[in-house]
This record gives sequence, structure tokens and C-alpha cells, in this order.
Amino acid sequence: MMTLDTFLLYAAVAFFYVISPGPAVLLALYNGAVNGVKVVVSSALGNILGLLVLSSCSISGLSALLLTSATLFTIVKIIGASYLIYLGLKQIRATFKGKKDIQFVKEERSKSYVAYFKEGFFVAVTNPKPILFFCGFISTVFGYERTAPATV
Repeated sequence: MMTLDTFLLYAAVAFFYVISPGPAVLLALYNGAVNGVKVVVSSALGNILGLLVLSSCSISGLSALLLTSATLFTIVKIIGASYLIYLGLKQIRATFKGKKDIQFVKEERSKSYVAYFKEGFFVAVTNPKPILFFCGFISTVFGYERTAPATV
């Protein structure tokens, strides 16, 4: 059982975790500015599904396995960083296109909601911050002896 001190400490950490902007927030800001609310909702739903997958992996012990393997964790970080670099370069390229920027916005708007959903999902799954958070959350709330990582 979690004590009040542990709960308050967890609540403080969770608060700062939630308010710190990450790749998903930046993606939502960009999508909202360029494409509107419906696209943000689609992307956010993909992000939520990605976080659900990560939390399920934490409960099953896969995240603990990932954290104990430096190679696997490095691979996830490299994939995530590569994807963020790709998104950044795409934005920089659009900035330097000048008048062709309107064409880029039209191309962005022609993407389907499924494409934005996938984009949000991929940003969530390749972000190492939720993996660390969920591992800490699961072990704090349920205790080490009740979680799957203790049995792995």
C-alpha cells in the first residue's frame, strides 16, 4: 500500500511530468496551427493509444527488460531522435520554401486522419520519457513484489 508521503511525492513528480512539453505537445501545437482541431484530436488519440501500449508493456515487464538492456534502450532512443529530427527537418524545409510554403500546407492538409493518428502513435511509442515514467509509476503504485518485472 502506498503511504501518503509516497503519494504526495508521486503526485508532484507526475504534475511536472505532465506539464513539461515533449514531442507530443509540439506535434499537437504544429498540427493545430496548420490543420485545426480535428487533426489534433486524431493525433492525440494516436498518442493516447501509444501511451496505453507503453503502460501495458510496463505492467507486463517489457519496459523493465528494455531499461536493463542498454542496447535496446539506445535503439529506442535513436529511433525516437531520428523521427524527431525528420519532423524538424520537414518544418525547416517548409520554412525555406517561401511562397511554396502554401503548397506544403496544402499537402499537410491532404493527409488523412489515419496518417495523423499514426504520427501521434509513433511519437508516443518512440519517446523514452513515458517508458521511464511508467516503470516508476507501476513499481511505486503496485510495489516491486506485485509487478511482472520482479518475476522476470
